[in-house]
Amino acid sequence: MTGEPAGARQVVQVESGYGYGAVGASVHVFQDRGPVYLLTEHRPPQPAGAEWLPAQPSRMLDARHQVVEFAGRRMELDDLAEWRDSAARRLSVRWLHAPGGQGKTRLADEFAARSQAAGWKAVDALHGPTAGIVPSPGSQDLRLRHERGLLLVIDYADRWPTSHLKWLFGNALLHQSVPTRVLLLARSAQPWPVLRAALTKVGADGRAQALAPLSDGIGERERMFTAARDCFAAGYGLTAPTEVRVPGSLSLPEFGLVLAVHMAALAAVDAHVHGVRPPEDLAGLSSYLLAREQDHWQVLYEAAEEGKDYATRPAEMAHTVFVAALTGARTYERGAALLRGLDLRSDPYRRLTDHAVCYPPTDPGTALEPLYPDRLAEDYLALAFPGHSVAGEHPPVPWAAFTAQALAARTAQGEPPAHISRLITFLASAAGPGRWPHLAPHLGALVRADPALVVAAGSAALTAVANVTALDPAVLEAVEAHFPRGRDADLDPGVAAVAARLARHRLADATNPVDRIHVNMTLAGRQSHAGLHEDALAAQDQAVALLEELVAHEPRSAEPVLAVTLNDRGVTLLALRRWRAAVADERRAADLYRRLALSDPRTYEPSLAVALSHVGVGLSHLGRHQEALDAELEAVEILERFAAAEPGRYESELAASLSNLGTRLSEAGNWQDALPAAERSVAVRRRLARDDPGQELPGLARSLSNLGQRLRDLGRWEEGLGAEQEAVEIFEQLVRANPAAYETAFARSVANLATHLAHCGRHLESLARAEQALVIRRRLAEAAPDAHGLELAESLAGFGSALAEVGRHEEALTSATEAVRRLRDLTETEPAVHRDRLARALATFAKVSLDGGHDLAPALTASDDALEIYLELRAQDGRAYEPFIAAVLGVHADLLRAAGRTVEADALHRFLRTGDPTEMTGMMFPLRPRPPRRRPE
Repeated sequence: MTGEPAGARQVVQVESGYGYGAVGASVHVFQDRGPVYLLTEHRPPQPAGAEWLPAQPSRMLDARHQVVEFAGRRMELDDLAEWRDSAARRLSVRWLHAPGGQGKTRLADEFAARSQAAGWKAVDALHGPTAGIVPSPGSQDLRLRHERGLLLVIDYADRWPTSHLKWLFGNALLHQSVPTRVLLLARSAQPWPVLRAALTKVGADGRAQALAPLSDGIGERERMFTAARDCFAAGYGLTAPTEVRVPGSLSLPEFGLVLAVHMAALAAVDAHVHGVRPPEDLAGLSSYLLAREQDHWQVLYEAAEEGKDYATRPAEMAHTVFVAALTGARTYERGAALLRGLDLRSDPYRRLTDHAVCYPPTDPGTALEPLYPDRLAEDYLALAFPGHSVAGEHPPVPWAAFTAQALAARTAQGEPPAHISRLITFLASAAGPGRWPHLAPHLGALVRADPALVVAAGSAALTAVANVTALDPAVLEAVEAHFPRGRDADLDPGVAAVAARLARHRLADATNPVDRIHVNMTLAGRQSHAGLHEDALAAQDQAVALLEELVAHEPRSAEPVLAVTLNDRGVTLLALRRWRAAVADERRAADLYRRLALSDPRTYEPSLAVALSHVGVGLSHLGRHQEALDAELEAVEILERFAAAEPGRYESELAASLSNLGTRLSEAGNWQDALPAAERSVAVRRRLARDDPGQELPGLARSLSNLGQRLRDLGRWEEGLGAEQEAVEIFEQLVRANPAAYETAFARSVANLATHLAHCGRHLESLARAEQALVIRRRLAEAAPDAHGLELAESLAGFGSALAEVGRHEEALTSATEAVRRLRDLTETEPAVHRDRLARALATFAKVSLDGGHDLAPALTASDDALEIYLELRAQDGRAYEPFIAAVLGVHADLLRAAGRTVEADALHRFLRTGDPTEMTGMMFPLRPRPPRRRPE
């Protein structure tokens, strides 16, 4: 729901349950589970009582209380401020990742406070359905009044399903006129490639940033220890904090975490107050601080004898804190139900009441507030299980494994518990590298009991489990058996992490080359789904190398597998826009299939056709249009035969080749023949998509976009607009589900739609779409300039044209100039590939200059250069370039007239009407010798 800046009125009507509203923002709600996420105004932490904090050491470590004054991280804060204040993008995203305890939350809080002081509005986003909790009654007022911009902070972003983050990115809150920055905090960068692609649809840019650990040098750590010690000492009432010495163990690698240094400082101060010696290693520090928590539970229980309203024995509180660490905060009734489900003898409501004394809930009406910080809660879980090194100080408990298994049990309806993601993620994080390896077998036993639960827990849980190096690979194999067969946008990053871990294990044991090939190709498939194309390519390279060796010794068995692998690698190379390498692989695959088809045409000819179609795509991008057409014609001929005999089996491949054939015919200037091929492709794919939308919708979108282009070739802009709009609508669905796979095609379709809208007179809509395509392609090109530089240049030219149409002539010239500069650079390295695009960009620059009343000299030079290129290309490819030549001649004539060269202008216009070349006799014309001229920079 949104409200106007003044006099906003919001009505939230709820028939049962609890209502949540947000003035100035959208609210996404699951029908059966409440809000997908919650938006709240960012507020500074409330100061806690001086006596209350030291009673439990965890309170002093909790970032929400900010006992330790913020210090350091000046470079990171300066970088974040520069990002925030940059005018490069209205909407920009930063994924800040680091291990737990590195100080991400405190850094974000400090940055939010500084941003508020600088005039920005700061908002927090909380993942809603995990706890089923909403803020206290009263809508959140998120309206912008006089703020300079908006900062949205999302903690634990790697634990959100990707689809939920995508919904959040579409929230009206983020799409206002002010600069908007989204800061996501995460332990892992694993989900980022897929999420980065999701920014495409909302026109945002973004990058990931690792938060560096503390330096190895003792100086920085000592300074941080001293600052934290002094703050903690003040909380304890110590007047001489310097009496607490700096431990020598700070130089150990485990103290590279900010939280580890703070734990050392807190333990040192607490031990000084109590007259004991603090441990110096991190495991001992966790045990010491958690023992102090238990001391407080004992104090409270003993105080009950003096009339205090507290009745839970320390052993019962230990169990309740364990439950809270695994489940996180729940509604009060849900918390009571969880405790009842454990078949405990004590009153669950009494337990929850006393637990809230120790760990007050952040939100009213909730229970089981977990121990903070998270890393300490993870340590608490680990120390409850047997097998760790500090059993003398922190003995394990007999109920740990049973409780974890009971809390992981499915509901009576067979559904995973709502807290399963937290439960798996926390246990796996505690068992991770450098933490508590003794926990891995316990985690493994829990997972073996129901491995599908890990998949249900989501991508973050899968990633955390994959990182547990001490976990038996057989456990991961049990989880792998429940992976989706194809793509799943929410799961793909975590699935790829597990696949990579299993691949390392299997490759270490595999001596048979065939097994190694299979492992690498399986891994490559999972990594491709996650958008990790470079990683996928590395695995495919390994597979191809092994197959090359096998072919030399066992050609009969190895050649078919090599053909498949080369084809797959070619597809990956096409996705990476490495056209030459892709063509080389696909040609080799086609040659192998052709030879194999001599003895078994039924098995291998369809695969030959697919490889030939891929060859055609790659050759087209290299500017070798006739070769591309020849390859596609052969592919279609083969698939026609097979589809006629078995339509259900081969029609999808035929539709793809028909769509490609339409494009290849268009590139050769055969526009009339191109249209029927494109129309037939759409008809086939539309029928197939009705029966199997998951498999066929992507192909239908591509075919519709190509049909729009073929209608464009014939000047049928309105019909082409309808096809392109339908293609964009489908691609928008696909990008939401799996952006890494579809954003490149989506950007192309959006750019095409912008052109159609312009020719239909809808210039403001055209500008919006042109800008959307440009934002996507600029981001892609920043990450992979070789792969996406050409499309970025094309979008710059298209954006320049769209800007000129709405009268923004200075911006139009800037964009068109950048397009020419980029294409000149590309053409210098590969002239055969890029010259026609350069000619189009030069023509656009000339037209933009003319429309905006800019300097005519560089515009005339640009149009002249474009004509020269087109005339050379026409000599090679016949009539394919005639429409472009006519368009440039028209611009050139208008420029000549504007420059006062009316005789030449009139001659060109007559030539355009009559086609009589004698009209241009005596003109300064392309291909004639002339002195050097100034070109647009």
